[in-house]
Amino acid sequence: MKTRIYPMISLALALTLLAPVKAFGEEADLAMPMGVPSKIEVHQVVPASVQNVVPGAVSLKQAIVIVKKNFTVPAMLTEFDSGYEAYNQTQVWRLQWSSKDNTQGNFTATVDVTTGEIVSMNRWDNQPGPVSRVPTVTLTQARQIGQRLINRLLPDKASSLQANEDYMMVPINNYGQQRYTMKWDRFHQGIPVDGNQATIEIDMQTGDPVSYNLNWHNIKLPESAGIISIDQAARVFSNENMLTLQYFVPQRIRPLMDSSTANSRQPRLVYALHHPSGGAIDAVTGKPFIQPLPYGSALELAKNQKWAMSGSAAVAVLTPAEQTEIDSSLKLLNQEQAVQAALKWIKLPEGYTLQSSNLGKQNMDDGTSYWNLNWQKQTQSKSSNGYIWAQVDAQNGELISFNLNNEEPSDVNKTISKDEARKLAEDFIKRLQAQRWPELRLDDNSNDAWNGPLNWSFTYYRMVNAVPYFNNSVNVTVNANSEIISYNLAWSKAKFPPAQGLIARDKANSIFLEAAPLKLRYAYTNNGSDKSVAHLVYLPEEKDGFYMLDAKSGAKLNWEGNKLTSQPRALYFNDIKDHYAEQEISLLGQAGIMGEYGDSFHPEEKITLRSLLTAMLNARAGVYGSPLKDEELINRCKQEGWITGTPQLDGSVTREQLAGLLLRYLKIEYLLDIKDIYQVPYHDAKTMSPQTYATAAINWGLGIIRADGKNFDAGHQVTRSEAAAALVHMLSIKVRQ
Repeated sequence: MKTRIYPMISLALALTLLAPVKAFGEEADLAMPMGVPSKIEVHQVVPASVQNVVPGAVSLKQAIVIVKKNFTVPAMLTEFDSGYEAYNQTQVWRLQWSSKDNTQGNFTATVDVTTGEIVSMNRWDNQPGPVSRVPTVTLTQARQIGQRLINRLLPDKASSLQANEDYMMVPINNYGQQRYTMKWDRFHQGIPVDGNQATIEIDMQTGDPVSYNLNWHNIKLPESAGIISIDQAARVFSNENMLTLQYFVPQRIRPLMDSSTANSRQPRLVYALHHPSGGAIDAVTGKPFIQPLPYGSALELAKNQKWAMSGSAAVAVLTPAEQTEIDSSLKLLNQEQAVQAALKWIKLPEGYTLQSSNLGKQNMDDGTSYWNLNWQKQTQSKSSNGYIWAQVDAQNGELISFNLNNEEPSDVNKTISKDEARKLAEDFIKRLQAQRWPELRLDDNSNDAWNGPLNWSFTYYRMVNAVPYFNNSVNVTVNANSEIISYNLAWSKAKFPPAQGLIARDKANSIFLEAAPLKLRYAYTNNGSDKSVAHLVYLPEEKDGFYMLDAKSGAKLNWEGNKLTSQPRALYFNDIKDHYAEQEISLLGQAGIMGEYGDSFHPEEKITLRSLLTAMLNARAGVYGSPLKDEELINRCKQEGWITGTPQLDGSVTREQLAGLLLRYLKIEYLLDIKDIYQVPYHDAKTMSPQTYATAAINWGLGIIRADGKNFDAGHQVTRSEAAAALVHMLSIKVRQ
C-alpha cells in the first residue's frame, strides 16, 4: 500500500487562432537538455525507516541530484515537495516541483530507493497560448531522442528493450496532447515479458521528453528449456474447448450509429474465447494457465440518480414522437406500483426510506422503460452509506436488479460454504425466474465471483438453441448471513437464429489460431501474496483487431462484430518521392490518414468528397479502427458544422469547396460575412462572387491554399495531393482549441 499519494492535477489546454508557426519540416533544436540548477525548498526529510528497511538506500538529496542530472527542471518551479512510497515490492522517492501560484506547470519524478533508477517523470508546462497541430520535430528525430534517453537512464537494461515500431503514429488530432508516445518492450532470451516496458513521450514541437515511465519486475524468469511446443499448445487449446460457439450481439458504442448499423444489432452465431484462462496455456505443464481469482467487490450499481424536470406555464405543441412517448407512459406502472413490485422480493430492513426514484429507458434500442428506486438508511447521525438500489420493469413489474448495502456490523466468526451459498442463490432464482431457470447454466468460467467465505457470487448464463449467450445471464450474490445482497438480470427480447450451417469446431480452431497465433511469453501472477511469480505461457497474439469468427462463414471479426479492416497504423507511401507535397502527404500518412490505397497514395487522382471528409474527421478526432459508413460519416460532419443536406460522397471537390470546408474546420467561416476588407493577388479576382473572393482571400492570408499563385480557379477539381497539402497547411495554423 502506498504511504503517500499526491493529488492528480487535471488541466485543459485551449487554443486561439492565427499565430505564425515554424514551417513544417524545419529542423528543431534537438540537444538533449541536462539538469539546470533551480531554487528548491525541501519540506520533508528522509524517513528514518527508509534507512532501516533498505540499507544503503538512496537519500532524498541523491534522488534530487539524479533527476536534475538527467532532466531539466524549469527555473520558474521554485516550490519543492517530496514523499516516500512503497508498493509492489518497490520503494521510491516521489519528487515534485511547482510554482508558488501553481500556474506555471509542474514537474514530478520518482526514483527507486534501492537502485537509484528514475522510475517515472512527468512534466507539464502551462502554455495557454495557441499551438499548431503540425510537429516541428519529426517522428524519426523523436525516436532518436527516446533511444538516447533509454541508453542513458537504463544502461544495464537497454539491451533487453526493443522499440515497438507499431506503437508510434503522429498524433495530429485535436483531442490528443502534442506528444509522440513511444514504447520499448522487454525481452528475455528472445521472449517478450508481459507488462515490462519503458514508455517515453516527446514534445512534438520542442523535442523535450515530457513523460517517462519504467515498469520492470525484478524477479527471476524461468528458463525455456523443457517447455511444450507451439503445436502441443495448439492441441491443448483445441482439446480444452477454449473457443466456444456462442451468440453475440454488437454493443451500441457510437452516439451517431447509422440505421444500418443499428439494424445489424441482432444476435448472430460466432466462435469466441470463453475460458477462465483467456486462452493462455502453461508452457511447462501443458495445462490451461488460470490465475488465482483476486478478492473482488460487488458489481457497482447506480444510485441516487436524479433527472432534472422542468415545466412551463406556456402551452407547448407536442411532436408526434413526444405524443407517442406520452401515450406509452400511460401504460406503465406508477412509482408506488413499482415499489410494491420490488418489495415483493426485497426485505426492506428497518430504518430505510425511499430517497429517490426515476423512470427512463436504459438503452434506446430496447425501448423498455424502467423504474430506478433508491432507499437510504435514516440514522441519528448525519451521514450513512447504507442503501438499497433496485430496478423494476415499468411495463410488467419484473424485478431486474437490486443491490443491498446494509452497513450492519458483520459477524467475523460467521461464514458460509460455496455449496450452501449456491443452493440459496439457485432457490432464489427458481422462485423469481421459474420460467427462465431451465435455460440457465452455471458459468464456471465467470471471474465475477467473490472468493468466500464471507460472500459468494454466482453467474448463470442463458442457453438458446443449445448454444450459450453469455451476455444474457442472472447474477446473484449471497453473504455469510445467508442473505441475497445483489441480483441482476440481463435478458434480450431479440429473435435468435437457429444453430445451423455452422463450420466445425476443429476448422474454427484452425482459423482462429491462424489469425491469432499462439506466442510464447512471460506472464506474472501474485498467487495471493505481494510477491509476483513469473510463468512461461502460450497466449493468442492480439493482431489486427481480430476478436472472433463468424460461425457460419468463418470470417474474421473485430470486437464489434464487423469484418476486419486495416487497423490504424503509420503509412509510408511509395508513390510520392520528389512530389511537391511529399512532406505534407508523408505527415498525414504517419498519422494514419488518407490510407485508402494502403501504401500507395495516388497523388494526382481527383479526391472524392468522402475521402476529404474522412481525412478531416480523422485529423479532428483520430483514425477509426473501421471506416465509417456513409450515413454515419454524413451525420458526424453535420455535427461538426461542415456540411448540410445529403451531399454526393462519390463526387469530386472543387477548390472553392475545399477552401470553404477548411474554414469551417477552423470555425472561422463567419469571417466571410465581413465586407470590403479583403484583397487577393489572383488575376481572376474580378470574376469571383463576394463569397468566393472572401474565401480565397482568407485562405491566401493564412497560407492554406494559394493555388498556382496566379489564378484561384474556383471550379478546379482538387487532387488528393492538393487536398493533403491544404489540410496540413490548415493544421499548421496556431489556434485555440
